[in-house]
Amino acid sequence: MSHTLTAQVQKNNITPLSQSEIQGMTWVEAMQDYRVNFHTVVDKFNDEFAGKPYEKGRGMKQFKRWPISKTLGFFIFLKNSFDGGTRNF
Repeated sequence: MSHTLTAQVQKNNITPLSQSEIQGMTWVEAMQDYRVNFHTVVDKFNDEFAGKPYEKGRGMKQFKRWPISKTLGFFIFLKNSFDGGTRNF
């Protein structure tokens, strides 16, 4: 864990996840937990759906939209941070 992240975890009383906890999660659980690394979630999804055809209702479309929503949320946060939050999208 990086030094900055360690300080942030201690400051906010955030409990970091152990490797075994992360391994025991499904890709959906990992996607919903902000403490799990983005690339770990992508790897879990790819492992589960590798070689499987598209099936309706399995969450594939929702997962494909998830990185876009994460990115847009980040940029909205940055924009609001720099302009004082006076404008909305």
